Amino acid sequence: MKKKTAIAVGALLSITMISCACSERRAGSSVYSANLAESLPEDADSKPDLSIESNPTPAASAPETSEPAKPLFDDPDTYIQINPENGTYILPEDEKKLTEESLFVGDSICSGFWACGMIRSQSVYAAGAVGARNLLEYKMYYRNQPAKFAPVLQKAQPKNVLLWMGMNDVNMSTAEEFCENYRAIIDTALENSEAEIYVCAISPILNLEFTKLEYINEFNDAISAFIEENYAERVRFIDFTAPFKTDEGLLDEQYNGGDGIHLTTRAYYIAIHEINKTIKNK
Repeated sequence: MKKKTAIAVGALLSITMISCACSERRAGSSVYSANLAESLPEDADSKPDLSIESNPTPAASAPETSEPAKPLFDDPDTYIQINPENGTYILPEDEKKLTEESLFVGDSICSGFWACGMIRSQSVYAAGAVGARNLLEYKMYYRNQPAKFAPVLQKAQPKNVLLWMGMNDVNMSTAEEFCENYRAIIDTALENSEAEIYVCAISPILNLEFTKLEYINEFNDAISAFIEENYAERVRFIDFTAPFKTDEGLLDEQYNGGDGIHLTTRAYYIAIHEINKTIKNK
């Protein structure tokens, strides 16, 4: 399967896009990266706080007026709060606690949690051009020191590890390779921490020049099934991307960070809300 890969940071995150070549890429591919982890400031903590459906057939004795099943995802308008004085998002205390207890690991899309002011620098281990195929090879900056994944886990000892990557894999790997590469990452996390591991779905895109939407869907279906088949405890697949999608499965323009790949600040607040809800209800 020939594809191309890319990662770029959305305009609303105000991150510089860097284009680079990759010796292992396939014909016609390109890589867009933003090494955010190399520039994560230690004083990030001083930043102000920014702050499907299933309709089972009712039993024969159930009244016709029984309530329909509750939608899987909450309506963002019911929980997103914005400070009227400065227009910033307000992160509820339980979600703020989640970000402080977790380590967010992945690519430049994952780095958006930090870039939009939601999490502290010591809670993120992410950089552009990173994917499941190469994360274990990288020495990304963590607390101003370059380090590989295992030592970072040993130092941080997070309660939760949120793995969010794949946009740099869909054009460089097969779905089967993606799953096996993820296996190595998950096993490393299990061996070097007591954390609960959450593998996040690859987010939808609007820029179809980057890749085919079917590739993203294929990879998400594959990793979801892989985790269910191979891990019984401490590892879960989580998909919070449905609220970002149009009826056609594309990234909704209101969540487009500027390049049709990356996300807006509002999207990250939806993501953390749904992640928090999933962890509380596990």
